[in-house]
Amino acid sequence: MTNLNTFTFNATEIFRSNSPMPVTALRPWKKRGSEEVMGSLVSVVIPARNFATLTVKVAGSSAYEQADHEITLSAAFKGLVVRPYALKGAQGEIVSGWTATADSVELSEGAEFL
Repeated sequence: MTNLNTFTFNATEIFRSNSPMPVTALRPWKKRGSEEVMGSLVSVVIPARNFATLTVKVAGSSAYEQADHEITLSAAFKGLVVRPYALKGAQGEIVSGWTATADSVELSEGAEFL
């Protein structure tokens, strides 16, 4: 039996495109229970997947410092790895989703995705 956690996907498989994705949020990725910043959390929308969103952890990145509500940004990830997960919740329900990490992120102004 194959474990769900053994599946991995790259940017082309997840985004169905090589184009940068529109950024919906940029924030610091902090160590749990601490104020230590470990990198950036970059949330993007995926037009080819019914505008689903994905938050990517980028270790060592200071991209969150570029967050500005006046500018529309797009993100291109290098070394993106996305994995599905599923686990049993406190009430016995199945909780599932995606976990994503990238080696780096390049932000650019503008988001032409329609």
